[in-house]
Amino acid sequence: MYGKPAGSDALERVRLPAAPSSRCAFMPISFLLYGRGYCHLCDDMRTALDRFASRYGFVVETIDVDADPLALAQYDELVPVLVGRRADGSLQTLCHYYLDTAAVLAFFETSGADPGKQLLTMNQSCDDE
Repeated sequence: MYGKPAGSDALERVRLPAAPSSRCAFMPISFLLYGRGYCHLCDDMRTALDRFASRYGFVVETIDVDADPLALAQYDELVPVLVGRRADGSLQTLCHYYLDTAAVLAFFETSGADPGKQLLTMNQSCDDE
């Protein structure tokens, strides 16, 4: 998560799981959270987003805009920025500065998220279901 001091190396990118095989019941929704290491609003947005984790399965990839020139050019003064990624790979910018709960819930609904469906862990395969 965030919390590295300014000037530190880029935040670790969380590797998204590979698409489940056809035997799996769903493809997880994921989010891209653009921020920076010394941003308390970024920490707050991640904490607020994590509150949905027990109801919806999803993965969050954090991207330090200061370590990515393209992200910096696009999001510099807007961080944190939350972008939703649907199972088909399409992206939707949901909010910036603060978590927009209504936008996130609408994203879950329009993305076909199944409340209560638990996300496969990074070490779990479809065979483990």
